[in-house]
Amino acid sequence: MSVNFNLSRSFIASQLTNENDDVLQRNIILPTDNLPSNQTRQLVTDFIDLNSPRTHHIDIIKSNNENQEKQILSEEVHHRLHCSELITEKMDHWYLVMKKNLINEFDKLRLQFYEEAQRNILYEKEIQIKEYIHLNQDIKNMREILIHYEYIIDQKNQIEKNLDKSLDLFQNKTILYYHYYQWRIFYIEKRQQKYLLLLAKHFYEEKIKRKVFINWKYMIEREWKKHFELICKKKSKIILNELYHKYEMKYKQLELQLLNANEEINRLKFDKKPHDKYLKKAFMRGVCALNMEAMSVLFKDEHELNIIINEKQQREYCKHKNNDNSDEGVTLTGSSITGDKEYLPSTMCSTGDGRSIHI
Repeated sequence: MSVNFNLSRSFIASQLTNENDDVLQRNIILPTDNLPSNQTRQLVTDFIDLNSPRTHHIDIIKSNNENQEKQILSEEVHHRLHCSELITEKMDHWYLVMKKNLINEFDKLRLQFYEEAQRNILYEKEIQIKEYIHLNQDIKNMREILIHYEYIIDQKNQIEKNLDKSLDLFQNKTILYYHYYQWRIFYIEKRQQKYLLLLAKHFYEEKIKRKVFINWKYMIEREWKKHFELICKKKSKIILNELYHKYEMKYKQLELQLLNANEEINRLKFDKKPHDKYLKKAFMRGVCALNMEAMSVLFKDEHELNIIINEKQQREYCKHKNNDNSDEGVTLTGSSITGDKEYLPSTMCSTGDGRSIHI
């Protein structure tokens, strides 16, 4: 801001010098023919005093107008004085206007400087507030992190303490277990030795008892075997005699029953012959009737049926005779050779298609 203020001051000073130069150029360069030399010198000095930076220009004017100073009249001097008064008044007026302009410019610059300063202050305050908020947030985060790490450190310390305690307890337990198992091993070894001695003693006693028992048992068994053999021999003889008599009686009874059964079988076979003849005839009649019905179903032509029936009757008659002769021969041979076998007669009837039926 100080740099801007210095620049504004230098700019205002340069403007003022330029305006003064313009005024001098317009109003100072005037004819001086009618003025005396003293008056002109006085005016020149006055003008020189008014504007000292332009003295070199006035010197040039003097050198140019030295020859004309003698011809200036009093009226023109008066006119010059009047012009000089007007110039002074105008200069005063311009000075006041310039002063007002300078004051206004200074006020504007001061206000602008004040506004810029306020803006900069507000901007810096906003930046400071933002930084303050950011720093507060960072502080809060750091506090939270610090609290979190403190909590973690406390947990770690607690865990370390617990681990130390557990390790101490485990070490103490291992030492106690070591001493306990040493004592237990020593105690078990003692008990094993005692038990082994007892087992050896018991085994020796059992072995002696077993030997004595075996010898005693052998002696008793030897005597008992002799006595048992005698008793068994006597008892076996008695049982054998009883069984002999018992089965001999049964054998005789069965022989008698067998003879009676053979006689009954022969009698029944003799009584069966007439009944077999009647049964054969009735059976043949039934078979023929069935064959007739079957042939009537198969052959519709009456002529063919009659021919087939006649042939069939002839065949059956021939076969019936042959069967009667064979049955009589079989019954005679069976009764003469064996009396305990039963014979069942069989009949055969042939059909028209060459098949035979056994009965």
